[in-house]
Amino acid sequence: VQSNICSSVPFRNRLLEFRRSTLLKSFSECPNSTYMWENYADSHKGMRITYDFSKLDNNILKHFYPVQYTNEHFTCQKPMELQNTPYLYLRKTRKWKEEQEWRFVYLDNVERTIPLTDCIKEVCFGIRMDDLYRDSIISAVHRIHSNIRFSQATVSSKDLSKDKR
Repeated sequence: VQSNICSSVPFRNRLLEFRRSTLLKSFSECPNSTYMWENYADSHKGMRITYDFSKLDNNILKHFYPVQYTNEHFTCQKPMELQNTPYLYLRKTRKWKEEQEWRFVYLDNVERTIPLTDCIKEVCFGIRMDDLYRDSIISAVHRIHSNIRFSQATVSSKDLSKDKR
């Protein structure tokens, strides 16, 4: 039986080291996907935040990358020579293509935040979010920013649309 060097303990340890020193955040271009609401918003109990990244500095924007969707598996011939690079975090199988995902990848473990507060444009609540939880979020956000829009998702055939609150 031939062993896969990419699944060896030293290689896995190296990947864990990469993960500890990497800040990774995912964003989707697809705001009203039923699939996204069901899988990432706890079956509509969560919320979606819409951002306007045009206000971000270019030094931050250069860390955003589109995810590539392919069914080709990652292979490595010399795993111990593998370097931590954003491209390690940008591949997913085609079944996830509907996400239209972008990832923020920061490889320096010194910087651990992305200043997105001023980029928030809208908060859309899932159809099953607890009312008290929703109201406390609205109250907290209003204390920080008064120009953020709030909306409530509704189910309409296969798509989700928004009813303004």
